[in-house]
Amino acid sequence: MRALFSILILLFNVSAEAQHIYSINAYSLYLQMEDTDKRIAIAAFEKLFDFDTKTIDSLNLEFQIAGTKFTNGPYWDYLLPARKLHLYCVQNNFNDKDTAVIARLNFLSNYYLPYCNRYTAENALISTLTLNNISTVELWALENAPFLESLNSISRIVDKFYSKHWKELIRNRRYLKLYLKTTNVLWFNHSGSCGNYLGKFGESTTANRPFLKPLLQETTDEDIKNAITELLNGDYWGKVNTKKEEVLNFRAKEISDTSLPWPANMRYAPIILNFEDTLKALSKCDLTNNSVKEKYLKILALATYTQLGTALQYSLKIKSVDLDGKPDSLWYANALLEEHFDIPVGGRLLGSMDSLKDFLRNYYSYSERELYKYYLKKDCINIYTKHGKLDFQKIYNILKFDYSPAYFNTTYNRTEGIFAITKILEYHFNTTLGLPLKNQHSDGFNYISNFTLERREKWMKYLVAHHLVKVSKNDTYAFIDCRS
Repeated sequence: MRALFSILILLFNVSAEAQHIYSINAYSLYLQMEDTDKRIAIAAFEKLFDFDTKTIDSLNLEFQIAGTKFTNGPYWDYLLPARKLHLYCVQNNFNDKDTAVIARLNFLSNYYLPYCNRYTAENALISTLTLNNISTVELWALENAPFLESLNSISRIVDKFYSKHWKELIRNRRYLKLYLKTTNVLWFNHSGSCGNYLGKFGESTTANRPFLKPLLQETTDEDIKNAITELLNGDYWGKVNTKKEEVLNFRAKEISDTSLPWPANMRYAPIILNFEDTLKALSKCDLTNNSVKEKYLKILALATYTQLGTALQYSLKIKSVDLDGKPDSLWYANALLEEHFDIPVGGRLLGSMDSLKDFLRNYYSYSERELYKYYLKKDCINIYTKHGKLDFQKIYNILKFDYSPAYFNTTYNRTEGIFAITKILEYHFNTTLGLPLKNQHSDGFNYISNFTLERREKWMKYLVAHHLVKVSKNDTYAFIDCRS
């Protein structure tokens, strides 16, 4: 009896010691997720997949209570979703670790990649991905989220891929269940486009009920159940429509104090005839004086396209610093190009005085329409047929999918090329559809920025209304159109 009792004590001690080692290992891996070496951090992240949900939840809570400020951000936010997705893929024979796909994603992770290279690589990946390995992209995004400033490439790839393969996905139970699983797993971060997966089903799920109802009855997976229930109840689209109303109301109120009601005031913008003389006189004043500087910037902001060259040259007179506190004489030149005229000079804007000189050479050599065409071509954005005519179907698809929100946690939208395309359409059809000539509008007192989304929506509707493109009522929404 005493011998049996000793054995039980020994077993208890071994079990307790094993549990202690188990916890220490998990804790150690949590700390390794903070390593400045990305490879070590991601390796630790993946090893934590082997631990149970209870252990991960406990460690999450412990680090949050301690107020730990991780260098790599709240990496734990992505851990449970990544673990769920990975385990589901393993259990159901989906490839979430496709090495060829990962190599291409790593290539895209280069922040300084020229836009043409980025865009071409995205398109190549969209054309080669399959419903069996698409989870590689989503898992890679979860693992790399803290190390990338934004994940707009991921957003565009996933968005366009699912729309392309929607008919195949919706009719295949295996793929449909994976999509529903992914939808609910990624809902944890609904401020990014990763929270918009349900929007692909459209405003009504009537047509999809035959596919969804049987799955709801047969599945035991809570994530899949939750996603289907949300769809069948119509909750998701209720939230989307409410949000759209809020956005419209906010934009209307934002400029309600102007002399003319919105949007009629957008037809008016003061033009300074003696633009260069005014800037020349002001530039001789003390531009470090905030009052003088503010007047100077207001004059710059009112530049028309024909005054842009002069505005860029005079913007160099203002001393500024970049986000790291280093001198940046191109700060206001870039602001003019990006915010006011949205000229796609390569995604990274003007990086040097040489690039500004290069831009000015092009500006003085081309008409406005030809300049936008030149920079679209430089970005590898093709909107023409092989005969050199505008390809409206291509244009419609670019407008639909290239307004790309970040995949996680940010309000930054990548809109490279969108404004340029709408300017070319304005020239082609001789109409602005009632929107300002510039991307940022001013009535001389108030500044209302970025009407790119409105331009996109208006021109997409115009192309459809004039029967210039083929669209189906079964076409899926783009992520940007189903924000909740």
